[in-house]
Amino acid sequence: MMIQLHPIGVIKSPVTKMSPGNWGRVQSEIHLEKRYTAGLKGLEGFSHLLVVFFMHRASFVPDKHLLRRPRADKDQPKTGVFAQRTKYRPNPIGISAVKLLSIAGNVITVQGLDALDNSPLLDIKPYMPIFDQVCDASLPQWVDRFEEGYF
Repeated sequence: MMIQLHPIGVIKSPVTKMSPGNWGRVQSEIHLEKRYTAGLKGLEGFSHLLVVFFMHRASFVPDKHLLRRPRADKDQPKTGVFAQRTKYRPNPIGISAVKLLSIAGNVITVQGLDALDNSPLLDIKPYMPIFDQVCDASLPQWVDRFEEGYF
């Protein structure tokens, strides 16, 4: 089966190199293709968005990335790629929940998007707790350490 995706815009970010953290402060602009601008109507009422993007500068080497320590931290346990939010994935698709700051025409300004400059935009969805939040979720112990300094 072949799947084809086409970018609907591009992410403009001050971050141009892979970064291990501090994404929470980053403000980025999402430049949606002008032909999709009408699709933004009503989005301004949401405080947060889910942004789906292609991690265009990430690579995946199965022998190296299928099983690895999160954030390459020697104190973390080795875990599989599907138990992590790593950029090293068989299909480098990123999904981030971000704060919506403003919308001006086809440009959406957000905060907390962990995407590099010029990342292709695949989709935008409004963050809705009924769909996106799980109140009784549990996580492995190593995640607390992993999260330190990321946002």
